[in-house]
Amino acid sequence: MDLRRLRTFVAVAELGTVSKAAVRLRIGQPALSRQIADLQQELGLRLFDHVGRGLVLTAEGEQLLADCRRVLTDFDVVRERAEVLRRGDRGVLKVAAPPHTIESVLSRFLPQYAEHFPNVHVELREALGYEQSAMLERGEVHLGIRLKQGGPRFDSRVLPPAEALAASATSLISAMRVS
Repeated sequence: MDLRRLRTFVAVAELGTVSKAAVRLRIGQPALSRQIADLQQELGLRLFDHVGRGLVLTAEGEQLLADCRRVLTDFDVVRERAEVLRRGDRGVLKVAAPPHTIESVLSRFLPQYAEHFPNVHVELREALGYEQSAMLERGEVHLGIRLKQGGPRFDSRVLPPAEALAASATSLISAMRVS
């Protein structure tokens, strides 16, 4: 079923004439009439009766109108969601990483990430390198973080090194110098 035909059907039903619907949809009246005829043929139903110079919904047309409106609304919602996902600022990001990476690196990184992308929910899964490859192949996660590159099947990037700081009590440093 063609969405253009559904839009045409709804416009004619709401406006009552082919000419008004053609203006709203910015198409010629013959093309619009053809879409209505094609939809009626596809459905095997007569959707409109001619009354004077206008069109009135048949009983079958009345019953289909709410369903067609719902389909068009749902389609618009899907299109809007796809646009939001394309921008990348909303959705779910599933990440697999070893437990030590989650604790040491991601526990510091994710709060900062959440500040920049508050509408992205990050789901963490503990997994070692070989487990991550299988999870990526099955589509269970979007991203795997590991110490070695992922091999030829996956696009991988080497991350810049992270600085580390070792700290201890002064007494331990003094004790290490004495021995």
